[in-house]
Amino acid sequence: MPPTRVALVERVALALHRLGVAPAPFPGPFFDAYLAPMAARAITVAGTSGVFDALPDTTEGVAQRTGLSTQGAEVLLPALETLGYVRFRRGRWSLTRQARRWVGPAGAMPVFSGAFAASAWDLMSDLEAHLRGAAPAALHDRPPGDPWWASYEPAMAEIGRVNGDRVAKLIPAERPRRLLDLAGGPGLYAAAMVRRHPGLEATVVELEAAARHAETHPGVRYLEGDLFEVDPGSGYDVVTAHSILHNLSEERCVALLRRARGALRDGGTFAALETEQPEPGHPRSMIAALGSLTFHAAFGTRSKTGAELEEMLRTAGFSDVRLLRPLDLNGSVLAVGTR
Repeated sequence: MPPTRVALVERVALALHRLGVAPAPFPGPFFDAYLAPMAARAITVAGTSGVFDALPDTTEGVAQRTGLSTQGAEVLLPALETLGYVRFRRGRWSLTRQARRWVGPAGAMPVFSGAFAASAWDLMSDLEAHLRGAAPAALHDRPPGDPWWASYEPAMAEIGRVNGDRVAKLIPAERPRRLLDLAGGPGLYAAAMVRRHPGLEATVVELEAAARHAETHPGVRYLEGDLFEVDPGSGYDVVTAHSILHNLSEERCVALLRRARGALRDGGTFAALETEQPEPGHPRSMIAALGSLTFHAAFGTRSKTGAELEEMLRTAGFSDVRLLRPLDLNGSVLAVGTR
């Protein structure tokens, strides 16, 4: 049996075991605690070292082009093959179709799976200390010149390109003319709204450090400053605040939501996309649960449950509060309210 097929059989068998319909191919903790970190690190190193960009090539060619030792390439490439990222044909390695889609030179998420994942690895190496009460890393407090921003903002742009149009489609807005996007990062969610609603003008509020890495999009302008200090004006038809509430305490969330409501016109719509903290006994998504661990280490916070999001929006004065859980945004919830 070809090696890639053997690896696929292992992964399918493990998935079936997790569903309770087949015996485990090997003990679950052996994969979760021992093999999974190796797999993650192999993919990350392949991204940061340029292996994905170097393909197609021979083992020796990859080593020469990336600065890896020959033996380093000899052990990394087969590992990537078992994970479904590369394949070996006629003496040369090349990316699989899925890998080209996500991590190749023209892929959708090369930074997220490379440099940004590497920084997340460093963050989570101190997880136990953070879980025992150590101060969070406070990543968003880093100065504008900190190299962390150079991987973080492009990674957020990659997520925005993947999810932006899906989210824009979900936001209930009829012929909006003005949009305010709080903590809008590189502006991809705002740009998606502009594409969906011709004539819409969007204002993205972001920290100076993040705004330095902002992208230029038609109909989108940037306002640099702290979310709690800058005055973006009022009378907006739609205000959004995607993936920011999990960085804040509940008190600060309500304060930000009140500012968002104050920026809306009467009848205007507020929407916030968030990962949803699972209720005990009701795990909705591994993405959301593990993401919450990251937020705890980075900011000393966690994702909010659906009930918490609803309550915070109501406390801030929003009416017609509701939650949308689209299947194609697994682990996420779109909290919507009306002024």
